[in-house]
Amino acid sequence: MERVNARLPVLSAHLEVSDPMPAAIKPWCTSSAGAPHGSLMGNLTIVDERTGKKYQVPVSEDGTVKSIDLKKITTGKDDKGLKLYDPGYFNTAPVRSSISYIDGDEGILRYRGYPIEELAENCTFLEVAYLLIYGNLPSQRQLADLEFEVSQHSAVPQGLLDIIQSMPQDAHPSGAFGQYIYKSKQVRDKQIFRILGQVLLFTIDFVP
Repeated sequence: MERVNARLPVLSAHLEVSDPMPAAIKPWCTSSAGAPHGSLMGNLTIVDERTGKKYQVPVSEDGTVKSIDLKKITTGKDDKGLKLYDPGYFNTAPVRSSISYIDGDEGILRYRGYPIEELAENCTFLEVAYLLIYGNLPSQRQLADLEFEVSQHSAVPQGLLDIIQSMPQDAHPSGAFGQYIYKSKQVRDKQIFRILGQVLLFTIDFVP
């Protein structure tokens, strides 16, 4: 309990209404996409030296090809088509994100176009949460409304606290947190507010 009381002031500071965003904090780009470049859209010509056949594969504006388009490259009727093998997904994009952009080689991470280092320095936890959920940073009124809604859902049911206390000390926080939120069949605003309000208390309880 002493540990909880010691950490509450620190976490509460993240929930306080902040000053308006500094004018210098602007999206690096209008979406989560990477550095602006000319469209990379076009066609890729592939020559299969096994058969001598040529294939045209469309390239998207961001320089990707669909692996399904390579299935048409075959050596005959018993060949099910060319497949891609990429252990660890080192050069595969399974989805296109409108929320984040990551370039590990260059050390770049952006949320909705904002550099993560600027968000960490100038925004509170709830401001960034609003940005991720709704796509833009909140106005003072929107932030105040969010803070109120989250505060109404910050109480954790005692039954859930009992479950957490009974779990092994080295258990992962996500596993404990999932004991409660699994009941939500659809993620709506009410569930979002509840998660944001309660995750802070879970953090207090799990971090040594």
